[in-house]
Amino acid sequence: MEQQQAILSRAINSKADGIFIDLLDANRLTPLLVRARADGIQLAIFDSEAPAGLPITSVGNDYCKQAQLASERLVKLLAGRGEVAIMQGVPTAPNHAIRFRCHQEVFRRFPGIQVVATPSDQDSIATAEQQALATMKAHPALRGWVASDASGPIGIGRAIASLGAQGRVQAVGIDDLPELVGQIRSGVVNSSVATKPRAQGYWSILSLWQQTLAAPPIERIDTGITVVE
Repeated sequence: MEQQQAILSRAINSKADGIFIDLLDANRLTPLLVRARADGIQLAIFDSEAPAGLPITSVGNDYCKQAQLASERLVKLLAGRGEVAIMQGVPTAPNHAIRFRCHQEVFRRFPGIQVVATPSDQDSIATAEQQALATMKAHPALRGWVASDASGPIGIGRAIASLGAQGRVQAVGIDDLPELVGQIRSGVVNSSVATKPRAQGYWSILSLWQQTLAAPPIERIDTGITVVE
């Protein structure tokens, strides 16, 4: 978090014409965003949510729907019964927090599903692997995983493979990083519900350009989601 604050501060001090950023902590970064806007810097948020009260374009997708699709897929794989775990990403990141909340909401609808662990990986694949290994050792009856960020499912997949739990423990991921796609193809991870990062980058840059033309900022640009199987 401190590193992102420092990077954003340097970008503002460099007198950049525009900045687009994926917020890891909207509350802590709000003062810097306000400062950037006061300095005339054009702003856009991608793969996250803009802080309340700031008229900044958000480019991303419906994070709750994304999580719901993943959790519902896992419930179906488990026939509505079993112990599951939710891998949090960075708890202060708006998109991660929304996905985590919506995973929980889905599982509460199914009495046969029991959430036994909710570790955080801080958007680190290595940390996700460590947390997944510890969780599966602590809960040997665990049958399934969902994640709240892109790093989580990769670490979960590595842990499943390390423990020889492929097929016994199901996982439905988030996003479509190359290693995760490989895990899906090899059968370690069942599937994933992915954002569209290329579209997010395209529309973020276009939004900044439109603002230089004095066009009013668009509040939200939804780039959609896709299922990777």
